[in-house]
Amino acid sequence: MRLFAVLFILFSAKLAHAQCTPTVSGSNGLNGGFTFYAGFVGSPPSGSGQYNWSFGNGLTATQTATNYIQTSSTYTANGIYTVTLTYTNTANTCSSTVTMTFAITNVQTCSLTPAFTSIASYNGGYIFNSFSSGGTVAGTTRTWIYGDGSPNFIASGNTTTAYHQYLTPGTYTVKLILNNNFTPACIDSVTNVITVCAIPATITSVAGSGGTASFTVNSTATGPSTYYSWNFGSPSPYNPAANGTGATYTTISHTYNYNGTYTVNLSLTNPGTCTLSVTHTITISTATGGACVPNSNFTVTPTATAQVWNAYPAVTFTPNIAGATWNWGDGTSSSGGLYTSHSYSVAGNYSICLTVTVLCSYGYTSSTSCYTYAIYRSNRDMSMVQINIMRGAAPSSTTGTETGIANSSGDAAAFTLLPNPNNGAFSINVNGLMSKQATITVYDIVGKQVYQADAETSNGSLSKDIQLEQLTNGVYFIKINSDKTTLTKKVVVSK
Repeated sequence: MRLFAVLFILFSAKLAHAQCTPTVSGSNGLNGGFTFYAGFVGSPPSGSGQYNWSFGNGLTATQTATNYIQTSSTYTANGIYTVTLTYTNTANTCSSTVTMTFAITNVQTCSLTPAFTSIASYNGGYIFNSFSSGGTVAGTTRTWIYGDGSPNFIASGNTTTAYHQYLTPGTYTVKLILNNNFTPACIDSVTNVITVCAIPATITSVAGSGGTASFTVNSTATGPSTYYSWNFGSPSPYNPAANGTGATYTTISHTYNYNGTYTVNLSLTNPGTCTLSVTHTITISTATGGACVPNSNFTVTPTATAQVWNAYPAVTFTPNIAGATWNWGDGTSSSGGLYTSHSYSVAGNYSICLTVTVLCSYGYTSSTSCYTYAIYRSNRDMSMVQINIMRGAAPSSTTGTETGIANSSGDAAAFTLLPNPNNGAFSINVNGLMSKQATITVYDIVGKQVYQADAETSNGSLSKDIQLEQLTNGVYFIKINSDKTTLTKKVVVSK
């Protein structure tokens, strides 16, 4: 019995000593931070205990707790560290020391090198760019202090530029503050001195005849090296002769094509100092083009070539035409410009519309005109009809807006196509051609080109075998173009 009691006391002492040693663990935080955890497995020693930490970075901490404890420390350099924890029970029943080795790999070093450039803009404006700064990260903020008492501008992310308009000429100290938003702080700054200058200037003008106008800039701050850039505010404002250096450009003239009110802009630059933009308004009433209004009228007239007609817009192409759209009345349109062409493959009445948009001094304006034309066939060939948009005035013999676009049935050339119908393979024979060259084109019923080939004639005759067995069943049109002769026949493919 006495032996059992001694063994029990020894066992209890060993158990108490084992429970006096805490376990230590930890986890990495942000930018060199590390959190430590200490506690006991099972029942802790009775009463509270004192935890003395030595973090391996020259820092220590002391805490008191009954069981579980947590603390943290920040490391300023990456590396391998050992933390030492000494635990002492307040009742002095036991004491122990444990260590843990761990790695720090996420310390962000602070190596900011702030820098920025400044470029003078118009009328006291300045553009600042900190692109050349080093050591920045994705979370860097840039604080701009402009030096004129205006609110600071804070930019974040990839925004490296800033713009500021100074209202008063003078010398200003501009400061850029970079902050990587680290813990510990990573902040640096740089300052630059800028000079905001002024070029007081006004423009006077005299409007003459024929849309001409003379402009004179009046300034006491310009000189032989001042660069002048004039924009006359018309639809074609750029005039190379109005851009240059020196007194030659202080008085300049410009001719306007249309009447209206225009805003003239002049940019003045004194090299190495500043740039100014000044505006002036002038009203033109003597321009040769009169008022700036769109004209969408047009006429359609036949030509000497069968199945070819010409359309003549009333307006000629001028620099202020911003766009033109033809609507052919068959579900298609052309918006590539004023002068274009179109083919019809089916007879009918078509409402042809022209929309013209012009750019005037006050902006864009448009006009649309529509006329109905009867596009019909006069024989069974149902030939395709071509309309070409022409420059210049329409022939005086055609003044109406209602006309027929008809097929010529009296051509001197003879055109045969055999067999017809066929399976896509057929022969063509043409006699009476005046040219040594001819073009053979095949269209489907909606006017889509499915075949084209060039051929040579012999003594005015053309013979050629056409192999188009890949065509689907349907009606097609064979068109022969040779110099001023155009011939068309319908062919039926039936397999």
